Amino acid sequence: MNKRRELYWIFLGVFLAVLFTHHEARAQQTNVPIKENKYNSFKTIWEIKPSYFHFQDNTFRDILGSGHGMFSVEIDWLICHFLALFAEAGYLYTKGHTLQEQIPTSLQVVPLSLGLKGIFSMNSLAGLYAKIGPNWLYLKEHSDYSYFQHNVDKNTFGVTAGVGLFLHIAEHMCLDFFSNYLYGKKHYIDRYSNTRIKRYFGGFQFGIGFAFAY
Repeated sequence: MNKRRELYWIFLGVFLAVLFTHHEARAQQTNVPIKENKYNSFKTIWEIKPSYFHFQDNTFRDILGSGHGMFSVEIDWLICHFLALFAEAGYLYTKGHTLQEQIPTSLQVVPLSLGLKGIFSMNSLAGLYAKIGPNWLYLKEHSDYSYFQHNVDKNTFGVTAGVGLFLHIAEHMCLDFFSNYLYGKKHYIDRYSNTRIKRYFGGFQFGIGFAFAY
């Protein structure tokens, strides 16, 4: 998983570097007009983002399974033709059982992210983007033992990074094929077992968003 995470960061860094170099070169060529994309003509974009979420933490995957549904909303404010400010909030709720004792366990995750999104227009109807920014991850875990209830209520700060492809399908509508990586790690002492625990709150997110632009 660490190798996959490193490859993701390398890919994102290369994508952002190419995007920045591309627009710098085009800005210097004043005799060549910038390719206009309908996405760039809007100021505010609201997006609904259902997705598949894959936990990075091995313990969560063992208890809850590898994949779950996450629902997110995102708002973009375009700063210029190739740069936007984004804010994103998500929610995940899932249930499972511990492998050894088959204890019912539920988990809630709420990620909040804010950052910058670089946009590369391919033509008037399609484009690519990459985004990065800090996040805040909230996690609530509940295990229902027969003799007591075990609750974990924690939060941490991390980083959100993502890439995507958007397609303009109507006057004020776009489809967004996206992939995000949410990173957040927390060390804490479990008050019931008095042991030190390390948890990754984030993971990988894949989905299709429905954007409404104005």
